[in-house]
Amino acid sequence: MKTLTLVLLPVLAVPGLVSAQDEATTLARLVDRSDHVATVRPLSIGTVEAELRSIRFVVTRTLKGAPGSEITLAEPAMHGCGRALYGVIPGVVYLAFLVDREAGVRLTASSARALLTVEPGLVPHVAALIATPSGAPRTNTLSRAFDSSSPRVRVDAALALAIAPGLDQVDTTGRGACVNALSRALNGESQELLPLLTVARRMHLSEAVPDLVTAALDTPRGDWRKLFASSAAEADPEVASAFLAANLPRDAAGRDRAMVVLSHLEVAGSEPALRALLASEHRRHVVFATTMLMRLGSSTKDLEPAVPPDVLLEAERAKAAPGRPSFRNLRPERAR
Repeated sequence: MKTLTLVLLPVLAVPGLVSAQDEATTLARLVDRSDHVATVRPLSIGTVEAELRSIRFVVTRTLKGAPGSEITLAEPAMHGCGRALYGVIPGVVYLAFLVDREAGVRLTASSARALLTVEPGLVPHVAALIATPSGAPRTNTLSRAFDSSSPRVRVDAALALAIAPGLDQVDTTGRGACVNALSRALNGESQELLPLLTVARRMHLSEAVPDLVTAALDTPRGDWRKLFASSAAEADPEVASAFLAANLPRDAAGRDRAMVVLSHLEVAGSEPALRALLASEHRRHVVFATTMLMRLGSSTKDLEPAVPPDVLLEAERAKAAPGRPSFRNLRPERAR
């Protein structure tokens, strides 16, 4: 796995991952909110009283609605957040998302996301979104967008899937596309990674769990490790436990990383990996494994043959400590 250099805010990788701004302006949301969708080309750029920038466009193709043969858009004549017209270039073709207002049409969102430069793959993808309603048809369309040649389309599809309803209805082809997209994102720098982790959690994408566990074991970043481990646990903890047991690192540092993964897998299937840690020469591994096994129901009597008395006592205290945080929130990599 390549070293990831993206800035991580771990709290983002939960179902609330997508910001309100991104959620409101994914292509799928723009399609649903717009009265008209069309490709347009600017004809003239002017100003009104030096305060408004207005641009007249010719409509070259209508995908949704009936915007007419020409439209005029206007906004304050200054560069800043929420401005869509400032960078418009004469002769370039744009994809416009429009809503009807009393004074005429305007952009669906007050940002450049509602006026996109046309690039290969963009218009066919938007046409497919228009043709498919929300639910299973829409989510299948989004999952197939991961094969697009357009990075914009791939990233947008990941953001849209992260918040889409009906993920449990994605077909086999769509699930495979999501697994492949996540695998690519895990092996390189990608804007798709964080929303795809949310997709894996929400879809219970068990097929992606081996890649997630491998990424958790390989990454040098502790924050990413926790994120990959929690994603694997939510996607399918039993598959994660079985894969980890079969691929448990032999070196001490590798087993420290495995402890982070195991701290998210409070399921019976994690017992083989935990029992393997009992044989470690490092006390922190044995204490961790003993405590986890006790939480899973193993008794002191069951563990006595393999665990020293002082370790059993320490694990009992950790298990019974009042007001303790959830075990999955502990940081075993600090237990030196």
